Amino acid sequence: MYKNNTNMSIIDIINIIKTQTNPIQFIYDLQKEIDVVLIELKKDLHKNEKISEWIEISKDIVLSNVKQQDETSFKNLLYNELSQSGNIKLGIYLEKCINNMIEKKGDWQNIRKKIEKGHKQTDILYMKNDNIIYAEIKGNLNLDTEKSKITDEKIGKIIDILQIEYKDKKIEGFIVNTRYLRVSDFPKKITKKYTNILLGIDDLLEKFNVDTFKNYDNYKSFVNYCANKLN
Repeated sequence: MYKNNTNMSIIDIINIIKTQTNPIQFIYDLQKEIDVVLIELKKDLHKNEKISEWIEISKDIVLSNVKQQDETSFKNLLYNELSQSGNIKLGIYLEKCINNMIEKKGDWQNIRKKIEKGHKQTDILYMKNDNIIYAEIKGNLNLDTEKSKITDEKIGKIIDILQIEYKDKKIEGFIVNTRYLRVSDFPKKITKKYTNILLGIDDLLEKFNVDTFKNYDNYKSFVNYCANKLN
């Protein structure tokens, strides 16, 4: 990859990594190449300890200075990094946009409300004839075991409450991840953590017969348009 370019500094390598579409895979490949170079240098320089030590230090600097962002995070869709508050605002805005798309379709009645005292209003809750669709929208589902279990149980509990309140209705409950368009795109490390039905954004929109984004280029353009609008 870059082992023949001896003029590159650590900063150059870091800047290259930041431009990669899949930085985690890139770092993994780079680390393998560094290991190969280290072995070759040790052979050529008769295991010169100072040079070997410098290479190991350089490798640590590269890996520690690059933010290895989780590929399953919604942030991977953004062209520019947002602050924590910026990400929260964008998540709220996307939720509003999705609700607007559903409401403009006109087929479903918005019955969003607080299911339990002290809890926030449901993200998605619509009724049409004898059918109710409930969903919570999440930007990141790659949580640790304890947090994913709490999220799963909370949504399952709300579904149970709705089934008691609307005994004569068919209720479908979902967890929607804004990182992906289709649940088929979800990595197994996410799907295995949840018992409730998972959906991508296009999966959810199809439930309401709303036009979908169809591909990630369209979806990324929409997400970044929203992000820029909030700045």
